[in-house]
Amino acid sequence: MRLLLDTHILVWYFSGDQRLAPIGRAMVNDPTNDICVSLASLWEIAIKYHLPRTPRDPIPFSPEATLDLIRNADFQPLTISTEHILSLSTLPWHHRDPFDRLLIAQSIAERRIFLTADAALGAYGPSVLPL
Repeated sequence: MRLLLDTHILVWYFSGDQRLAPIGRAMVNDPTNDICVSLASLWEIAIKYHLPRTPRDPIPFSPEATLDLIRNADFQPLTISTEHILSLSTLPWHHRDPFDRLLIAQSIAERRIFLTADAALGAYGPSVLPL
């Protein structure tokens, strides 16, 4: 299965956070799955890492450490292309978060299943798998 991880799924996976459903962890751990991480997630982490966060929702890794974790896990980085940006204009406004919208656009363009815990993103159709 070709998967694109939502930013919080990536953070929860690497931090061992129990909010990542066992099925989600199993999907990420499955060596037959092709796991991609968007550079938009790394960008989001870079922004949020230095912001004050609640103890329930920390960003525990610096962007540099996150990139090392991504590489060590053998996840594939997904760059942000012109096609991804332009497809945002045709994406319905089911969700307002700019990072989520870009990740959805990427998953559709790249024909990847978007793994997320945000049930609201399920409105974007079968390319989104809310856990």
